[in-house]
Amino acid sequence: MCDTRTLSSKNNTYISHCVGCRSVSLWHNNLIVSFTPEQFFAFSNLIRRYSFADGAMPFPDELERIMIRLPHKDFTMAFTEAEWVNLGEVVEEALYMRQIYEMLE
Repeated sequence: MCDTRTLSSKNNTYISHCVGCRSVSLWHNNLIVSFTPEQFFAFSNLIRRYSFADGAMPFPDELERIMIRLPHKDFTMAFTEAEWVNLGEVVEEALYMRQIYEMLE
């Protein structure tokens, strides 16, 4: 079992880090995505490049969402504008917290 630390959380989005295997998990609503540290850094760079205004599209429920393809090409996450802003904040905070924990270890 992993010894996990919560790096950041806000609303329905959490990011945790396993001390032993160093994996980073993104929990959003009912979806959990695990990354290696390198993959998580690449994911953070990916979401920094996207703009909600430029990438959002209407969904059948009439809400606009932006879609982000995950490392496994058959899976995509979709975020409303509020969720998108929230995700960016949580990811940035998680990156800082990982750096702090690495300095303390």
